Amino acid sequence: MKKESQLIMAIESSCDEASVAFVRFFDTHFEVLSHVVYSQIEIHQKTHGVVPEVAARKHVETFPWVLDEAITKAGVGIADVDCIAVTYGPGLIGSLMMGVQVAKSLALAYHKPLVAINHLRAHLQTAFFDLEQKKYRDVKFPMMGLLVSGGHTELVHFTTPVEMKIIGQTLDDAIGESFDKVATLLNLPYPGGPHVSKMAQQGDVHGFDLPIAMKHSHDYNVSYSGLKTAVRDLVKKNDVHERVADVCASFEYVALEQILQKTVKAVQDFGSKTLCMAGGVSANRVLRSELVSRFSNSCEVIIPPFEVCTDNALMIALSAYIELQNGAQAVDYSAVMSKPNLSIEIR
Repeated sequence: MKKESQLIMAIESSCDEASVAFVRFFDTHFEVLSHVVYSQIEIHQKTHGVVPEVAARKHVETFPWVLDEAITKAGVGIADVDCIAVTYGPGLIGSLMMGVQVAKSLALAYHKPLVAINHLRAHLQTAFFDLEQKKYRDVKFPMMGLLVSGGHTELVHFTTPVEMKIIGQTLDDAIGESFDKVATLLNLPYPGGPHVSKMAQQGDVHGFDLPIAMKHSHDYNVSYSGLKTAVRDLVKKNDVHERVADVCASFEYVALEQILQKTVKAVQDFGSKTLCMAGGVSANRVLRSELVSRFSNSCEVIIPPFEVCTDNALMIALSAYIELQNGAQAVDYSAVMSKPNLSIEIR
């Protein structure tokens, strides 16, 4: 007899967020029973970046109560779930191992199958869910995925919800990392993205002449190391104390324009009917606005709500459902291992 619903418990710990979610899936919709996220942002502000060892140790402290809170809010027990989904890569090895070991221990103790989830795929697979209406989306293919975060900047071509190929990526630094580094140069708090963007609202995007890298290349790759260097040199050679807003505005304009130009080219060349953006930098309001504006007449643009832009367990549960519906198999706990350098193309 076919089950009327499927209950998935999900765990995410690829970097400095510890998160657990319980999501019940039905034929036409889904229900989020609980979703708890603990962020370590305040801890890593002192070092203007995530220290892997510190992040891993903090996970050891926080996971017990994150798990307990998620169970309490969900009103169900681990014995009630159909499977446990966990991020197994990519990410910081110590952080990944913490989440994977928690998931494996629970799977062993409660005799539950495990679903190993690639959290990069999970970011973009949120496109297949209407997170406000809690329903599934009817997405048209081919779809172009734009993944923008602190550690990754990739353009990904989808032919199905699980078949994807990287067509463009950063040759050096991720766009999110460049925002953080520029914020450090300007003595702005960590994480830098929101602070740079807030300052940029008060500045002149043409206040300083900064280079748009790769604009004459014929591929879909991007580069941000040169832009970071240009801002560093600008700060060294000029007294920008009174013009921090102009620096932020000029930097943000150039950084976003590079990825926007490449995305436009990719969507046109591949005939994409849908464009999805995900990852931490997808919270950037200017980037959101520009994507909707530039593609309003050519394809559907899907951007997840702000609260699920950064790493979280809800997207892991959603990805697990998609993967299981498209041929993936839950496995025994002993088969799951952490893979810090996992490619988005690997299920």
